[in-house]
Amino acid sequence: MRWLTTLMLILAVLVPLPAQAATVDKPPLAPTPPMGWNSWNKFRCNIDENLIRQTANALVSSGMKDAGYEYVNIDDCWMATQRDAAGDLQADPVRFPSGIKALADYVHAKGLKLGIYSSAGTATCQGRPASLGHERADARKFAEWEVDLLKYDNCHDGGIPAIERFTAMAEALRATGRPILLSVCEWGANQPWNWAGELGHMWRTTGDIADRWGSMVAILDQQVGLEKYSGPGRWNDPDMLEVGNGGMTMTEYRSHLSLWALLNAPLIAGNDLRSMSEEVREMLTNREVIAVNQDWAGVQGHKISDSGDLEVWAKPLSDGGAAVVLFNRGAVGAEVATSAAELGLPAAPAYEVRDLWSGQETVTLGKVRASIPSHGSRMYVVRRGVPAKPVPAVATAVRTDTEGFVKPGQTFAATVSFAVDGLPAVLAAEVALTAPEGWTIRPEGRTGTPVVVPGRPFEARFAVKVPGDVRKGVFELPARATYKTVAGDGAEREEPGYGSVIVAEAPRGSQWLSDLDPVTADVGFGTMGRDRNIGGNPIRIAGVPYGKGLAPHAASEVTYYLGRGCTRFSADVGVDDGSRNRGTVTFHVLGDGREELAATGVIKGGERATSLDVDVSGVLALTLVTGIGPDNNNNDHSVWGAARIACAGPSTTVTATPTEVEIGAGGTFEVSGRLVADGTEPITDVRLAPSAPAGWTVSGQAAQAERLEPGGTLAGSWQVTVPAGADPGAVELPVAATYRAQDGSTPSDSATVKVLVRPAGVVAVKEAESGTLGGAARVSNCGACSGGKKVGNLGNGAANHLTLGALTVADEGEYRLILDYLVSGTRSVFVSVNGGPAAEVRVSGTSFAVPATTTVKVALRAGVNEIRFFNDTAFGPDLDRVMLAS
Repeated sequence: MRWLTTLMLILAVLVPLPAQAATVDKPPLAPTPPMGWNSWNKFRCNIDENLIRQTANALVSSGMKDAGYEYVNIDDCWMATQRDAAGDLQADPVRFPSGIKALADYVHAKGLKLGIYSSAGTATCQGRPASLGHERADARKFAEWEVDLLKYDNCHDGGIPAIERFTAMAEALRATGRPILLSVCEWGANQPWNWAGELGHMWRTTGDIADRWGSMVAILDQQVGLEKYSGPGRWNDPDMLEVGNGGMTMTEYRSHLSLWALLNAPLIAGNDLRSMSEEVREMLTNREVIAVNQDWAGVQGHKISDSGDLEVWAKPLSDGGAAVVLFNRGAVGAEVATSAAELGLPAAPAYEVRDLWSGQETVTLGKVRASIPSHGSRMYVVRRGVPAKPVPAVATAVRTDTEGFVKPGQTFAATVSFAVDGLPAVLAAEVALTAPEGWTIRPEGRTGTPVVVPGRPFEARFAVKVPGDVRKGVFELPARATYKTVAGDGAEREEPGYGSVIVAEAPRGSQWLSDLDPVTADVGFGTMGRDRNIGGNPIRIAGVPYGKGLAPHAASEVTYYLGRGCTRFSADVGVDDGSRNRGTVTFHVLGDGREELAATGVIKGGERATSLDVDVSGVLALTLVTGIGPDNNNNDHSVWGAARIACAGPSTTVTATPTEVEIGAGGTFEVSGRLVADGTEPITDVRLAPSAPAGWTVSGQAAQAERLEPGGTLAGSWQVTVPAGADPGAVELPVAATYRAQDGSTPSDSATVKVLVRPAGVVAVKEAESGTLGGAARVSNCGACSGGKKVGNLGNGAANHLTLGALTVADEGEYRLILDYLVSGTRSVFVSVNGGPAAEVRVSGTSFAVPATTTVKVALRAGVNEIRFFNDTAFGPDLDRVMLAS
């Protein structure tokens, strides 16, 4: 796809080719891609020696060891927070009391190998001691413990070039004399494919994977063109497997594993092997899929065709055959096709096709195709064969006359096609189409035929009626063809087909995209923010606030239906200030067939927004893509600020001032609203007024207009009084508009004022998620929390803290700090005011879902204060809200 090619060219310019790495006589390991398990994807820092022992046991009992998985890799957080008196790394005495050597002995006794983690920096990514400047001592310790693999990360690099840091560890490992596999986890930031093969045995090509579809396909895109650098003893690593972790469907996981196997990626499972389902176990231990990955020739697979959302990836095999993955990354089912010639196979009368997931074998005269569901794939091995095997290859496909989109109440035509691609012909073919509940299907002609021969597919047409009250979204139209073969056992066989349509309404007039529902929204982490960043806070780019906008964490793809009725798309794009001037993101605007309409270079956190104004005339569906730049993706908080689409028809824009108010119960404040008729048609019966919660009082009349021409405005101001007995917390106050369009419809629009009601006596309130987060501290959703969010992952390292600033009080003195927290059990958080001495606050609770409250006394100065919450040695509670009371 063209936007990916653009990105690769950008990175080639921004990241000059590094100097050649020094040649290190690395041990001859990994003749095929390494296989094993790693703790990070599932457990993060929640690891101990019992987990590692149990996982080693599960590798054996599940059959994964017999399938080829041999490395048991401990990721970050295994080490104590301080080196020992001799300056050596040491295991965390609480989590790993037996030490790493004892764990290695246990793993080795199972016939497995032990992997360990460090970073080529002053600290690990989670703030633990790392190996920069300690390479030889740490390598000796790893060898002394009989470690077999080192995953060497890239955090806290001290400004030293990557090649120097990774070369130092490679040389230190070689000097130990123990064959230790070196995994260079440099995130692709300095094109490690050009130099890491001289040092180690595998190298990360991208930032971290997440258990999300958007993350997986974004990483897949970045593998294009890297196949020439891979081979025995030197492997591209697109990061570990997420199979079984729950963030994707089983269909998506199968695509993930199929593609990673074809790419010769190290197959490093990242799920909980102790409790995985039988379906996940069978997927991870599929011997035929693994055989493609472990093929001794070591030729990496690559993309051979790309037609929008439909892709073909192929890999030559040592026996002269070819492995192929037919891949549908789109939102609707579709047929994906290639041929033996395109797979690089020599001419032959016929070819044998083996489905590696079903085990079915068929024969084709040359076509290799299948109907693939959304986000699905089929993985085959294709070899030269004979034309007259009993079971010919067949294909069932579904197509509609709608371009994939339908409206409520619409009737459309769907055609099911059944084709035979091999010999002999098939008999008694019958096709059927199924629709969602409440939809109606009526065949328009016959649905079966006595015989189907190669080159003459049978087609059946169906009329499909969409209910008038159907919701928007993607709806599947699965098909099924049954048939019998001429030769063989004569049993009835079945071939599925996957069709889909999307129920959507095209936008009218000028609209904020954040007010519209996307067709699909695949994001790299969390959920996409609408008018808020991914942490739930106001959107800002380089200090500039945006009341409207989309905030998907990169890598992301968000698609909107336009229906060919819009003309312009505009947005200010950049990295949200919540990234704290970190993160690097690229932005791409794609039209139909993933045609690139506009793109930016790499935008860094803290840089000013880049304005986009894009012609979208005639575009059916608009896709907004954010890609990760040349570093890890932990802070890639991408923002499409003020994202707006201009289409035919009426529309309005409503704004409210102020956007946020903090006030005590019983108080009164003023709110103003303004409406702009910014569509292409006049509107009538226009009304604009606040919509207050029950018990609140609004003084002032609604602003009204009989008619507004395009460009016309309507404004009003009102006094809003909060009840004296109002509960404290955040309340949304909509300023709502209604009007009548020329077609008689009555659309509505609104802008929201966020009102934070303070409890009695409280002089300042801060939601925890509004503060500055350090290290692994993260904002997550919390339905019972005051702002719907909380901050977790606090503590267990000096880097993982929360700082709340701009806490303003009128007078110096002692105040009550009212802390809303969440915890199950007992934990401590340390509180430091204005950089002063820290006080330990020990709290207990029963739930990480429902807040509890504690109160401590703090001394504050008049004016602005700052409070820091941390715990350097253990996990602290999650935090919801902080209040200061006199």
